Amino acid sequence: MPTISVIIPCLNEEKYLGLLLDDLVVQASQPDEVIVADCASKDKTIAVAESYKSKLPIKIVHSRTRSAAAARNEGAEASSGEYLLFIDADMRIPKNTVSRMKKSLASHPVDYLTPAYKSDGMSFADRVSVWFVMRMMNLNMKLLHRAFGIGGVMCVKSSKHKEVDGFNESLNTYDDMDYIQRLRRARTDFTYLHDLTTVTSSRRFEGHSWPVALLILLGENSKPAQWTLQPLLKKIGKHRKYGHYE
Repeated sequence: MPTISVIIPCLNEEKYLGLLLDDLVVQASQPDEVIVADCASKDKTIAVAESYKSKLPIKIVHSRTRSAAAARNEGAEASSGEYLLFIDADMRIPKNTVSRMKKSLASHPVDYLTPAYKSDGMSFADRVSVWFVMRMMNLNMKLLHRAFGIGGVMCVKSSKHKEVDGFNESLNTYDDMDYIQRLRRARTDFTYLHDLTTVTSSRRFEGHSWPVALLILLGENSKPAQWTLQPLLKKIGKHRKYGHYE
């Protein structure tokens, strides 16, 4: 079986990190290592990670700069697995996630693998978000035959990660979209595990009216929308920052 290193970028994630680590503890097949890549958190994120060292093969590293891209790269540099499974700290994963990925990669080795998604929220914006992401997944991976995904859960071969020079640390946000674009240009072969559903947090929509939530959603998933909507969101104080929507 291929080895998998889980990499979790963190910035003040004490509320969520333990839930994800609980999911990793009960995996049918545990990951070969779990790397918590912290961005100078000021809460109890590190303490939470430390408390799981008796349950998981955890390693804690510290990011050079305060960005998801830098944290992901730092975790990758410290890893030893053949595959890098990047998981955001606020994600939830089913018990068969690691075993399902390992079995798929053992029988059909590829450079990139991604699961399906659903949201833990039930608001209008959450439902639209999941519908939009899943339509984009199906369009790109099933019809256009090109890699697609969001940063919440991405499994990438370590050698391919190095080939594309990792995540772009000059980007404070949307580094996952840039990463996918470079994987495509590098002729990345992939598997879409449409029968494996992971859960993304709805926290980015909390406290926002549905029109603002939809603007955030569009800004996340469309390059043209980023160029046009991000200045507007920044002007009204709703622009994206790593780890937070403020």
